[in-house]
Amino acid sequence: MMIRKYKVRKRRNDPVLGQRGCSKILPGRFEDRFTLLQATRSAGSGTSKRRGATFERPGAPLNRPGSSGTFFLLFFFLWTTALSSQSSPTGSFTARFSDQPLVEAVRQLEQDFGLTFSFLESTLKDKQANCLFQDAAWEEVTDCLFRPHGIKVIYLDDKQIALRAGTEADLSDWTIRLRTVGPDGTPLPFVSVGLASRDISLVTDEEGLLEANLRAAPADSLSLHYLGYSVRRYSPEELSGPGHLNVVLRPTSIELVSVTVTEYLTDGISATEDGRRVIIDPNQVDVLPGFANREVMRNLSLLPGINNLNETAGDISIRGGTPDQNLVLWDGIPVYPSGHYFGMISNFAPELVETMDVWRGQADAEYGGRVSGVIRMKTEEEVAKRFTGGGGASFLQTDAWGRVPFFNGKSDLQLSVRSSLPALLDGPTYKGYRDQALQGSLIGEALAREGTEQRADEDFRFRELNGRWLFRPDRRQYFRLSGFYQDDELDYSLGQSGEPGYFTDALDSRNSGISLQYGRQLGKEREVEVQLIHTDFANRGENVYDGRIGSLTISRESGIRETSAKVNYRSRLHKTGWFKTGLQWQEYGYNFGLAAENSFGSLREASIRDGNARAVSAFGSYSWTPAKPLHLEAGLRLPWYANTQKLYPELRLNGSYRLTDQWLFKAGYGANHQFPVQVLELNEERISTSAPLWTLADGIDFQVQSGREASLGIAGDIGTFFLDLELYHKKVTGLSSTELDEESTGFPTGDSRATGMDLLVKKRWGGFRSWVIYSLSKTEWLFPTVTEGYFPADNDRRHQLRLMQSYGVDRWTFSLGWRMYSGGRYTNFKVGPTRANGGGLQADLIPEDINAESLPLYHRLDLSVSYDWSSSKLNGHTGELSFSLLNLYGRENVLGRGFLLAEREDPLPGQRRFFRQRVDRLGLALTPNLSVRVGW
Repeated sequence: MMIRKYKVRKRRNDPVLGQRGCSKILPGRFEDRFTLLQATRSAGSGTSKRRGATFERPGAPLNRPGSSGTFFLLFFFLWTTALSSQSSPTGSFTARFSDQPLVEAVRQLEQDFGLTFSFLESTLKDKQANCLFQDAAWEEVTDCLFRPHGIKVIYLDDKQIALRAGTEADLSDWTIRLRTVGPDGTPLPFVSVGLASRDISLVTDEEGLLEANLRAAPADSLSLHYLGYSVRRYSPEELSGPGHLNVVLRPTSIELVSVTVTEYLTDGISATEDGRRVIIDPNQVDVLPGFANREVMRNLSLLPGINNLNETAGDISIRGGTPDQNLVLWDGIPVYPSGHYFGMISNFAPELVETMDVWRGQADAEYGGRVSGVIRMKTEEEVAKRFTGGGGASFLQTDAWGRVPFFNGKSDLQLSVRSSLPALLDGPTYKGYRDQALQGSLIGEALAREGTEQRADEDFRFRELNGRWLFRPDRRQYFRLSGFYQDDELDYSLGQSGEPGYFTDALDSRNSGISLQYGRQLGKEREVEVQLIHTDFANRGENVYDGRIGSLTISRESGIRETSAKVNYRSRLHKTGWFKTGLQWQEYGYNFGLAAENSFGSLREASIRDGNARAVSAFGSYSWTPAKPLHLEAGLRLPWYANTQKLYPELRLNGSYRLTDQWLFKAGYGANHQFPVQVLELNEERISTSAPLWTLADGIDFQVQSGREASLGIAGDIGTFFLDLELYHKKVTGLSSTELDEESTGFPTGDSRATGMDLLVKKRWGGFRSWVIYSLSKTEWLFPTVTEGYFPADNDRRHQLRLMQSYGVDRWTFSLGWRMYSGGRYTNFKVGPTRANGGGLQADLIPEDINAESLPLYHRLDLSVSYDWSSSKLNGHTGELSFSLLNLYGRENVLGRGFLLAEREDPLPGQRRFFRQRVDRLGLALTPNLSVRVGW
């Protein structure tokens, strides 16, 4: 499940079973009352004497000193108390328990709602509470907290409650008969049916049928679990009819404040009801088609409106935006690199990421500094109760992780480490990634055709260490220390320096971050969080090509440092609304340098620049549900930027209205501004991947980016199909670019506009999960000093179609995905006239209209197969074996097209002729991978 909490909401009459309520103890049961008084007086101690009576632990012989009249007086007192006072608490209850000891949950109920519980410590020992209540009735509290553990609830009055463990005398024999089906009546196979109080676990067969005999108390609760569906609970009596009872399971629905979280695509991918925020649990999502590793960032490619540029994992374009326009956070720490190996491999191990929240637009006012989407990764919010760990290896990497509890369950440390495997650089997977990311092999082929062979040398490695320490001194407060370190180094060379056709590509990238966070509940529905953050990102890259085809040298380096402090306060104002406000202070430092040289013409150089900047932002938002069909949210963020001495108001508006039980109308508007910017490169002569250039807006060379986005959509069910349609328009001003030519004197500034439609159609039946995503979009750029009018953007993909199919049976999962995109854009070049230069000849490549040409259609078919060998017989050990084939039918997809100026001997003696050398950047060919993972 995406969120490991049980659903609790006000219960309606079940169309099959009728009204379900809480089983109550009959008032005439003296043994219940006697044990209650015994628990109240002894509270788990050995014995306690009171008025001549001795009360011992349950199960010990009963002492009856004194006259029988004393006994009957006691009996009469308890009987009349039961008759007159046995009433459950009234009112509504709101609380949240996640992997919390049951005894602590009971103490919280006492403190928050004025209740008094009496019980033996052994009754609640080693039992956990996983419940979420929002304005729930008391019967729903007992259904989730006590019934699954077989605990009997006895009422003295509406504020005094006794808890008693069930005994063998309470048990009866039952024959359970049921059939699990989905909302459309399709059987759901292999549904888990558990009886927690008796440590019994059953599973339905492939037809969803189950018939079994068991001993249980009438008050016990049988819970039905199926991944991606809501948990349902029944008493043994409800499931023991003469025939098989049809139990309908529905997609996950968990009440979170005033919004509903529902399954959006597949297991582990859910969304708020209006689809504004998508929640991904990387450890629950099936292995993606074409990938054997569970990669955190590649999960985003499953969502409508999101495109992985150039087949990378981390270069994410959200609704026409560029990768730098996305705010990526890990426990609140900004993350700048897009991934390892030029973004081809996701950073961050999934085992330490509990959830990943994605806003494709109109994010909460708490988040700012980017003009496109927000991607927020969060580690576990609860302390681990026992040691767990694991590791794995594939043709791309090796990794290990662990969770270690401390201080009697009040603290834990979670660590993960990942590293490349240099020994596998010659393997098929790395070779495919290398050919996609670098142009060295393609240049080598071009030279080989002319009879020249070059030797390729590569030295590549990446390392990653992530950690989180959590301390909860009590249930109302916590301290969290989070940090990460990521390092990439690459040196690739073709041939030797000075030889014809020498080529080298180098990259050195490092990113580290640390965060200290403190949170505290100030009252029943008020909380405050304080966070201190520091992150440091630096990269350096160099591309050198020298030889008969031409000469080009580009070197670059940039870095961003950010230190910030943030305070959040959240409170419920009344039953229909929540208010959140806060303040954020950010201090930036940066350096930026770029130099380029071409043997046929000297290109300009931007020297290293250093500087600082500061931003201070206040923000607030109000979420309001005045009536059940209507939900509104308004937010305002007010950032002030020191470099421009300006205030940049950002209004965020979102709303949804449920037209019917099946259909929801939604709309949103959001304004954003961005201060750290990545400089776009309009120089089409660049033929290889290189380090991205980051800098800070200064209002002179680099402008503050300003974005506005509006969206309108509708979502609902058509029979057994789910449909989500959304239209959007986005406008961004202040883009910065480089154009490396002799006449450029600055960094051109431009605008971007994107208009599009995203359509999702999903169907799930049995073990099959199928969905289709179609996006129709148009993204354009405008740089007035470079060209007249708008032209297609680098990331413009007019048509995008994705067909995904997943099937699970027993321990096997099969995933198949086919995707088709419009070809990318490129600029055509032609050779200019030849001219004399210092006794020799010179020519230039002259660009035609920018991005006026389209590459061929892109499409590929991917397959993944995984086998889960986890078994309780292995003492809690888990294991998974995954195999993948990317680009199953070997389609040769062109991702980019560049040009080099080359020269060769003319047939006329003493003459030379210049020509254009085309260099295509190809996508991944047929690429296999194998991954093995174990855990305990």
